[in-house]
Amino acid sequence: MIKNRKFFVKAIERLNSSKLAFNQAYYNSCASNLYFSLFNLIQSILDTAPDGRWKHVGIIKNFSKYCLDNDLLDSKTLKETYLVYTLLYDYRKIADYQDISFENSTIKKLNEFINFIENLAKRFDK
Repeated sequence: MIKNRKFFVKAIERLNSSKLAFNQAYYNSCASNLYFSLFNLIQSILDTAPDGRWKHVGIIKNFSKYCLDNDLLDSKTLKETYLVYTLLYDYRKIADYQDISFENSTIKKLNEFINFIENLAKRFDK
């Protein structure tokens, strides 16, 4: 189900980096790496963008359609993936561009998202 192994390797590398960052309480790095881990995972499944380059907003819509059309994920998991992607996109913008610290509730979510992305990657790496 992985079409582009190079992007899958990047996804796993960023996922592992996010785990290390989380364990060191580097939550900005964790959030940024988690977002790009999921982005790269989706790239690895979809492969080449129709117009040559995936855009941050468009990729999740294409992923949802692809998964529905090919019966790869149930609607609950797709909705959860969309929510995780959207939240991580917002967290990454905070981490990369704003002078704001993450609250404890967000830090807890980051840890949950590590597990979510790890499990999602395992489902597609067959």
